[in-house]
Amino acid sequence: SQLYLLHVTSLLMARPTDPRTARSLSQAELLGQHEGDIFQAELFLTRAQLQRVIGHYPNFRKFLMKAWNLIEHQPPSPLGATVADMLGWSNRVAGLVDDAAALHGRARRIAVQVGIPGVQAHADVGVAGWQYARGLLQEAERTVVGAVKVFDQYGDTRGISLALPIWADTLRQQGRYTEVLNVLYQQTPA
Repeated sequence: SQLYLLHVTSLLMARPTDPRTARSLSQAELLGQHEGDIFQAELFLTRAQLQRVIGHYPNFRKFLMKAWNLIEHQPPSPLGATVADMLGWSNRVAGLVDDAAALHGRARRIAVQVGIPGVQAHADVGVAGWQYARGLLQEAERTVVGAVKVFDQYGDTRGISLALPIWADTLRQQGRYTEVLNVLYQQTPA
């Protein structure tokens, strides 16, 4: 079941609409029926990511909620922080900024409890996105710069790619265009 789930995750990155993605996900579900709530939450998160990639946001949120319902009362984990962060993002893009704040805050608390710097930095990117949406430009900049430092330290290119637009936008909204160019010139090659 784990191998099929890994196959699905790989296909989501490379070819999300490949028919093998759905087949492998079905196999992972079939083989993982008795693996417990954490694995089931991983499956729901994967289904949610698939729905997000194909642009079906109601199903994206539905599967995220199913994952959250399974993991919400489990001990803190990177999976819990990820699900809370994605739920925060889904609320933010739906215009529910206050609900997004609560979920991004929850993701950050979980990440701090987990104690893994990369997990904390990803949660901070979600918080910075919420802060930016709320118009808290200096706070968003401070939060995202801290996350980028961690991503740089650990060579997390994906993390940098998630943080960079928020960082550039916070600078741009403050009229700091020269700094925007410096940030982009510094980070874009990676």
